Amino acid sequence: MRNSFRQVIAVAIILVALFVYFSIRVEGFATGDNLANIARRGAINGIISTGMTLIIITGGIDLSVGSVLALCGVVMAIVMKSTGTVCGVFCGIGVGMLCGLCNGLVVGTVALLVAWAWSANPSMGIAVGLAMLGTIVMASLAGSVIPMVLRGMGLDPAQASSIFLLTLTDMTGFAIFLGLASALRTLLAA
Repeated sequence: MRNSFRQVIAVAIILVALFVYFSIRVEGFATGDNLANIARRGAINGIISTGMTLIIITGGIDLSVGSVLALCGVVMAIVMKSTGTVCGVFCGIGVGMLCGLCNGLVVGTVALLVAWAWSANPSMGIAVGLAMLGTIVMASLAGSVIPMVLRGMGLDPAQASSIFLLTLTDMTGFAIFLGLASALRTLLAA
């Protein structure tokens, strides 16, 4: 607790020092219009980063991953038994993607509506909803493929897949969300 308080104080001191430096060095920096512009621009980034912060805090936890993995495994086993390995693998991946799509549509729609209501900006809702949809579909696809790849490499998927899955899902989530926010930045600022 004490160490984190020191970090907050250090960041505040650095922020004040930067403000004083730029006020002295750049004409018009400390004007009311410029400070209001900085606050407006910072608010947009703050709102955008809130969604990803919640995912980071929760550790990227999606409670349906285990159920989807079990369903994909059962479907793969049934299809492999009757038609062969290749068809079973593709059916398992397809079921994983379908579950991810359904899950992503539900979660993305709820996130879209909440973000829209919260920010009173439909573009924010669209950015959040599409980012959630894309991230969950990617997580379902990766959650189906990564264990099979690791098993093919002779590694235990139960021990090794979580780090790959979490890394890929987080990277995809950040890329989609920040890419959409960047593409829609003129609409988000309105």
